[in-house]
Amino acid sequence: MNNEMMKPGVIVRDISSEYDGPTFDVLFINNAGVCRYSNDVFDTEQEAALLAERCTEALVDSEAWDYYQHSEGYSDDWKIAKRIERKAA
Repeated sequence: MNNEMMKPGVIVRDISSEYDGPTFDVLFINNAGVCRYSNDVFDTEQEAALLAERCTEALVDSEAWDYYQHSEGYSDDWKIAKRIERKAA
């Protein structure tokens, strides 16, 4: 995992390698570098992107997304499908 991947923004994450078919979720990284992942998973990148496009810190908090922590081996099985830069508040 590199710093570029974890800069503030929203990521549609391809986690298909952990499932039997195409599977995506959303990562939200706030300005302090805290990363959380969506409760829902999606069958297509487009479905995940719909959530990613409207993702805000308030939404993440209200849905109680879990915190993401990188761990060697397990966390290396995904890739960025799409990155959405967060606009300044």
